[in-house]
Amino acid sequence: MAVVSALGAARPHRSSSLTAARRAAVTVFVVVSLTVTTTGPRAGAALVRSCSGRDLVGSVTGQLAGLGNGIETIALTNVGPSACRLGGYPKLRGARGGRTYELRVNGHGTQYGNLSPTLLTPRSSGALIINTTTGCVPGGDPLAARHTYGATIIVLAGNRGTVAVAGELYDPCQLWESQLGWSRSFHFLTTNRPRGS
Repeated sequence: MAVVSALGAARPHRSSSLTAARRAAVTVFVVVSLTVTTTGPRAGAALVRSCSGRDLVGSVTGQLAGLGNGIETIALTNVGPSACRLGGYPKLRGARGGRTYELRVNGHGTQYGNLSPTLLTPRSSGALIINTTTGCVPGGDPLAARHTYGATIIVLAGNRGTVAVAGELYDPCQLWESQLGWSRSFHFLTTNRPRGS
């Protein structure tokens, strides 16, 4: 508004009037361009929320035991209405006889590597790998029933709920876990790949 009123009051001859008009047009263009550039990205940026327990269902897609190691692969499928981000290291509980027990996680990463956080669109799946050892019971496990669980309860990172996964888990000695997510090179015991991976 200040530029226009200054131009209106000056009344210069035609050529300087044309030059002033061009300057006003450039000034308006620059102001508009700066406004679009500075506010556009903030307005258009959408953060994808983390997956919660109500977004996910889990199922054991494979188990393998040998040479003192057990590997369990759990697929986690987004059954929610929108995309969510799956990641972080969960806490784990075992369910047996109507009770739940905290499982001690000895470390992150497994003998098959680790996974990276991933974006799950509706109906796509991520994973969790659980790696256990039986090295503490070389002659057999007289307390096997106490170390065997009928379901694994995944407590999502950030206390965003739980996912109960039916399927036997045997954990007599040590347990390592992957991060929740996916990896482009991950293919062990599952075919449930998220789209775009």
